[in-house]
Amino acid sequence: MNLFGLRTFPHGIRRSGETVQHAASPIAPSLSSVAVPFLRRTVIELGPALIFFAAFSWQGIMVGTGAFMAAALISVAVTYAERRTFPITPIVTAFLVLCFGGLTLLFHESTYVKMQPTAANALYAAVLSGALLSGHNLLKRTFSPELHLDDAGWEKLTWRIVGYLVALALTNEFVRIEFSTETWIAFKTFVLAGLNFAFLLLQFPLLRAHWRPAPFVAVPRS
Repeated sequence: MNLFGLRTFPHGIRRSGETVQHAASPIAPSLSSVAVPFLRRTVIELGPALIFFAAFSWQGIMVGTGAFMAAALISVAVTYAERRTFPITPIVTAFLVLCFGGLTLLFHESTYVKMQPTAANALYAAVLSGALLSGHNLLKRTFSPELHLDDAGWEKLTWRIVGYLVALALTNEFVRIEFSTETWIAFKTFVLAGLNFAFLLLQFPLLRAHWRPAPFVAVPRS
């Protein structure tokens, strides 16, 4: 319909003579549209773990820890080069790796670096849940350029991720205490990658149920 030189559409209003272009966002997400950004981030984050595993297998936990610390910094640099912004999550993770890894090298005690995933997952769970309870959804602010969900979807996804992070923290403590360092490193490097991908697949029904098209962009007709 035309109203005072404006045409109304289901997702907004545009002026006469303009065409509507929706952002590249389908009505419902495909698996690739959700998985590809996740896999890109996973590969960047998996790099330091693989270097840790290789260096540990070659020269033991101390050399592995030093390599892990260096790789964490490189991961931040790679992410910055890709986005041209300082990535908060990789920076925090690298900071924790440097702190706990530094304690391991200082005291020659592997317990500290093995506690780093517990501290990171617990911290992220606390920050996400605390922000959501105070009316701020940090997950939405971080992933909204890639995921287009309604508010209920963002809230459900946040609580699921909080629960998953808590479970990861507890699992890391169990593996750290009950198994050898070799087993712990294999768990951190390979098992966690599989768990993360499985968790992503389990969220796909929620994403489809709460997916919303991206807002349109009005451009003049040529």
